[in-house]
Amino acid sequence: PDGTAARLLRVLDWPDAGLGRFVMAARVANPLGRWLTLTWPGYSGVLQAVAPGRFAAALNQAPLEGPTGLFALDWLAARGKVWRRPHPTASYLLRRVFETAPDYAAARRMLTGTPVAAGAIFTLAGVGAGEACVIERRPDAAHVIEGPARAVNAWQSPGWEGLPRGDDNAARLDAMAGAALTLDPSFPWLRPPVLNDRTRLVFAAEPASGAFVAQGREADGSATQVLSAIA
Repeated sequence: PDGTAARLLRVLDWPDAGLGRFVMAARVANPLGRWLTLTWPGYSGVLQAVAPGRFAAALNQAPLEGPTGLFALDWLAARGKVWRRPHPTASYLLRRVFETAPDYAAARRMLTGTPVAAGAIFTLAGVGAGEACVIERRPDAAHVIEGPARAVNAWQSPGWEGLPRGDDNAARLDAMAGAALTLDPSFPWLRPPVLNDRTRLVFAAEPASGAFVAQGREADGSATQVLSAIA
């Protein structure tokens, strides 16, 4: 809000019960400096994390590409392509970024230039106020939206087609346009349709200081206490 640092706000929507109840904040030792990921026991990819003094990032599912328009058939066809491509999945690329990228610029280059096994949408925030973007990815192509920027589960790139994931993408995109970039543990910006019965995690982080707030949620509301800490 004071124009001195970038912040990332992130809501994870997923239909599976239990993800909010069992989410954990894991600090990861690293030669570049410790970083923190919101994750689950046994999960080895990265969906959202913050590296103090470097950057924060989150991953959204991209629209489903397919010729039929029928979700089940196109999903099966897409999974076959994923396994045939010799590229990392988006969550493993994001893990590699947190393990090896020294700063926002390097993270941005990796997320835009590294081939991926399937489409993805990354949100990236750095230390400085001008270090923020959304990176829409196809396996061998990238479209960057300079920050301040918002992301949902639909393409914003002109001409990119696909079946959007999730519900109310346009309404959620509009709702976040005026969101207060706050680390307030009451999450004043978390309102419908951004908040819905599939919301499993809410996370806000400031990479410059390493400060973050997070809470797990289930369909019936809060599933954990709010964790407010320094990564």
